[in-house]
Amino acid sequence: MKRNLKWSFQFFILLSLSIINSPLQAYPIATFISVPVAKGGYAFQSEILYQNFRNDTAGLKLDTVAFPQLFAYGITNRVTIFTVIPLVYADFNVPGFLVGNEFGVADIPIALKEDIYRKQSHLQNIQFSLTQGIEIPSGDDPFTSNSIDFPFLGGVFTWQTPGNEIDQDFSYKINTDGGGGFNEGDEFFHDTAYSRRLLPWKLPEEGQPFQWNVVLELNGHYAKRDTGGGDFLFANSGGYTLLLTSGFNFIFPKKNFNLDVAAQVPMIQDLNGTQLENQYNVLVRFTHGGAFF
Repeated sequence: MKRNLKWSFQFFILLSLSIINSPLQAYPIATFISVPVAKGGYAFQSEILYQNFRNDTAGLKLDTVAFPQLFAYGITNRVTIFTVIPLVYADFNVPGFLVGNEFGVADIPIALKEDIYRKQSHLQNIQFSLTQGIEIPSGDDPFTSNSIDFPFLGGVFTWQTPGNEIDQDFSYKINTDGGGGFNEGDEFFHDTAYSRRLLPWKLPEEGQPFQWNVVLELNGHYAKRDTGGGDFLFANSGGYTLLLTSGFNFIFPKKNFNLDVAAQVPMIQDLNGTQLENQYNVLVRFTHGGAFF
């Protein structure tokens, strides 16, 4: 149960960094992208994310509205550092745990992404990056794990053409002891995204025009069972979820501004015991980018 009350920082941290150093622009929504922010450049994202969880059999209900604020900076043309401040409002109806409304800050990730392979031309762009980072506890119950989770390790692959893009990422997060004998199980994430430009039908020979892209993704999350009191396993924890994400992004390059809208529905939810099940998610995200020098 507790895992569903601790918003996965993966959803916040794997936001597409949409103001990037690439002429072939199409972007995923809930999948990471390998292309880095340009050296000295920055990207700021502000998102509104509604999540709906239910378990009608057990009479459990949870509605959340999250406001993750992401900032990314290009240290070099290959290395990007970023962090997220995840503000969350939640309406709980979980008898025995919490009933009522809460507003707070979820745990804060800080991560690096390094581009280790790149092959670019005017017809395609192929890149692979490695990610690593930590998650710092906010200390704000009930939104925190009360533990520093390290390391966060992963890889990201991107293939771009003028009209299409495929992105894939995977990551593993080691969860440490959160105190009181409670320890969340480690987590594995995997995502695959396909983006297709709808407009314009043909890119101009010079400049970057307004773009309208359609995006389809599969976003997977596996969690081991939580433990506590030695080898005791929490029966109502852990499992696998696969979400289908569909949406659009609108790119306004002259203003360094992007708009993303998307919805998510579960394709697979194989959870252990009695847990809150994700019914659907809806998000709207704004991105602005530029350069400090």
